[in-house]
Amino acid sequence: MLARLALVHGTANAGATVLTQDEALEKKLRVAGRSLNLAPHWVKGTKDDKPRRIYGAADMRGYRGSDGNHYLTHLQHAFP
Repeated sequence: MLARLALVHGTANAGATVLTQDEALEKKLRVAGRSLNLAPHWVKGTKDDKPRRIYGAADMRGYRGSDGNHYLTHLQHAFP
């Protein structure tokens, strides 16, 4: 059975909004970013009220599955 996925990180609407809604995934991305020497940076979608600090590309999508695991897609811009 496939897990249901909920978007919790990144953007799925061409940058109108950028999500950072799962603290556990954000911590994992922070650890991975430091290990890969990726600097954190601030991004703000065109419809967002405030910028969000992220590691990696804003168009990288992070999902939380109904099985409790995290999944990443759209990694083509993850590295400089």
